[in-house]
Amino acid sequence: MKIPMVMKKLIKRFRETFSDKNVVGDYCFTNLEDLSAPLQIFILSVHHKETYIQIIILEHNELDEDEKIKIDGPFSLFGQTEELERVIHQSKYTKHYENKLLSYRKAIKSKQNSDKISASWYGSEKMAIWTWFNMQNQDVDEIFNSLYKDPKHLAMIKQRHLSKKQNKKQNKKKKKLKGFGLEINPAIWIGNIPKPTLKEKLHNTSLIRYIETIIDTTYKKKRILIKNNGFMAIIEKDKETALNYLNEIISIMMISGIDLRSGKENQLYDYQVDEDRAHESTSISGLRSGFRIQRTKEFAPITEFNLDWGVIKITKQHMLAILKKAENLTRTPLLSTFCKTLLDAYSHYQKSEYSQSFILSWSLLEQIINKKLQDFIYQRGVDKRRENKLDRWNLDTKIENLSLLLLITDQDYNDIMTLKHKRNSFIHNLNPIEKEDAENCLIQVKNFAAIMNENLLPSFKL
Repeated sequence: MKIPMVMKKLIKRFRETFSDKNVVGDYCFTNLEDLSAPLQIFILSVHHKETYIQIIILEHNELDEDEKIKIDGPFSLFGQTEELERVIHQSKYTKHYENKLLSYRKAIKSKQNSDKISASWYGSEKMAIWTWFNMQNQDVDEIFNSLYKDPKHLAMIKQRHLSKKQNKKQNKKKKKLKGFGLEINPAIWIGNIPKPTLKEKLHNTSLIRYIETIIDTTYKKKRILIKNNGFMAIIEKDKETALNYLNEIISIMMISGIDLRSGKENQLYDYQVDEDRAHESTSISGLRSGFRIQRTKEFAPITEFNLDWGVIKITKQHMLAILKKAENLTRTPLLSTFCKTLLDAYSHYQKSEYSQSFILSWSLLEQIINKKLQDFIYQRGVDKRRENKLDRWNLDTKIENLSLLLLITDQDYNDIMTLKHKRNSFIHNLNPIEKEDAENCLIQVKNFAAIMNENLLPSFKL
């Protein structure tokens, strides 16, 4: 197949320009040495210090007339790499172009200013231009001038634009909202899972770039912000109150069957955000920084399987439903404490801390027994004097009466009394609590939790 002379002139013009010492940057050509047919031309120029990059693709399809050359570019890589991906994927040589882009990026990264490439790429004001040129009727200079943009000049323009925009933001005063936040543990991801595109591959982009606030709403009249990576912050100045609110939500997530652990004070971040959420900041002390290590996978290069290492995935709609459920189920101090204590008991169990789990679960079981008897007394319409007298019964008497009144089954009675014996043996003699004991106690709490509230139906698994 014959390659038009004007095409050869155009290639020569590009080569001469990039070989000029006044042109700052690196450049790459492919398939230009022998101009073999079908002609595939890929031109890449990079300017390191201002991190500007321009890409031009010229393609001569073997099925088209010799005079027709498809020219794509220049492309802006400042948020518009999807355009480049779309164009090259329409080509017969998709893999060829993509591999060249990826291999050349790796070569750039080995040089002195390589960190700039993955940090920020500035591009032409044009998104992408693609058209069919009839090489017989076009002037080489005209085509070249329409494609080539000076990298250094465009980078300076872009930098001035960004500086003005940054100064404008800094000058605008905004109300700062302060609170506390924590990262839900184990890691969860809320909403759609990011999938790598050509842009992510080129930039070696970290997953953290795609972390964003996915929910901004209120919880018990407090503003709460939740990111898709499971970071949850509440605008509340008192640390203890903030932690209680956050653990209420986590407890309902756990009760709903999501395998989570309770949040601790040493895991809290100081959180600050603008009223319009344009800027936010978090800080954590050195004593708490060790917990951060668990989240380092957020900084790993993004891949399709980045979130398949064990991250719990839930939808945004599910998370919103949990917030609503948490607000309803923890509306009284007793219910709030019950849910948070159940979360603590479950967390200790999952950490193989069976004694702590057992004692917390038993305290919940005592609350359930008291509530069951109180409900019966209320239904019978017992007067206040007798109610106070019955309330002074010890736990053994309450359990016996619940059994005699057939308010619990014989099997439930036997199970509860066995657990009570284990509890006394541990408290008075420090006899060890085994895994089976802690598990049985948690199961009893799970089975009877609806006595505290009809909508409290734990579905966690042990």
